[in-house]
Amino acid sequence: MPLSSSAQQRGPSLPSERYRPRSRLEREPSAAPREIRCVSPSSSSLLVSWRPPPEDSQNGDLTGYELRYQAIANNGTNGTETLPEKTIRTEASASQARLKNLAKWRRYRVLVAALTGEGPGPESAPLECRTDEDVPGAPPSQMEVQPLNSTSIRVSWRSVKPDQRNGQIRGYQVHYALLENGESRGLPRIRDIMLDDAQWKTDDAAEYVSMAGRQAGYEISS
Repeated sequence: MPLSSSAQQRGPSLPSERYRPRSRLEREPSAAPREIRCVSPSSSSLLVSWRPPPEDSQNGDLTGYELRYQAIANNGTNGTETLPEKTIRTEASASQARLKNLAKWRRYRVLVAALTGEGPGPESAPLECRTDEDVPGAPPSQMEVQPLNSTSIRVSWRSVKPDQRNGQIRGYQVHYALLENGESRGLPRIRDIMLDDAQWKTDDAAEYVSMAGRQAGYEISS
């Protein structure tokens, strides 16, 4: 009997691809990452860590995390000044990210969101953290030296500018050395001037004074 169909003539066809029904459509996560923490490993970086959103709110396979961070104004505007905002993304396996090249001794606001192929989910509650202190980036300003009598002088100066302090100014050192023929003689002497809490200033209007003395000329620095 002759074959009656092309299928019979050529043999059985290849099986069709198995259909795998999706139990749910992928969409953005419906919850934010949890347990957001932040530490400052250096004066110019922050290390932010987190845990994934609960599994039942991931709504698909996580593809990564998105971190938004922004410096907080500290010039008396109560944080309302608009400052540049930056965003970085990590892989899905990441549980922490390091924010680099930040300003020293500056507060930052950080938010973290999880991502699926459909986009980011809700962000975590804002977390504020500060980079570590560092040495001041500039010397005191408006330094003046006045002779008081034949054996003592008066040294005065104003605080380092706020944006160059890189921390809380807790004191000053006054270095002075005897001059002979325009050159320092011997090692400089050092006077430490520590400030109590009431003397810590947030602006550069405070004036500080120290006395040093012996006869002849002195070279002064603070």
